[in-house]
Amino acid sequence: MALDIANLRTFVESFAVAVRAGLITPCLQDENMVREKFGFEKAPKEVEADWKLSEGVRKPNTIKQAPEEVANEAAALDGAT
Repeated sequence: MALDIANLRTFVESFAVAVRAGLITPCLQDENMVREKFGFEKAPKEVEADWKLSEGVRKPNTIKQAPEEVANEAAALDGAT
């Protein structure tokens, strides 16, 4: 069952608030439920493997920087103070 955009946004915002409040601890089943609401397929094997690797504790997977970029930013911050 697909949601319209307004309802989907309300759902996602409410879910995020519940997670931050400690009411919900996200798990793979939650991820698949959210994916279904978006009309996406179930989590692929790589996502399932990540869930197992993190022992069921979801860590944010965002754009990661190469180690040298992180070092360069840290050095720039050190020089700015």
